[in-house]
Amino acid sequence: MITWILLLILSIWILANRFSQNGKVAGYPLGMPRGTVRALITIMIVAFPFG
Repeated sequence: MITWILLLILSIWILANRFSQNGKVAGYPLGMPRGTVRALITIMIVAFPFG
């Protein structure tokens, strides 16, 4: 359970930094680098059975 809480906190922190003006990457969705959303989804799917 603690790993899910830590993952949630880390995800929120990353998103907050990316939505600030200094962290945006122009031309990509949500201002994130290419593949970030895909990587987060993959990490959540792989980590689910171990939780």
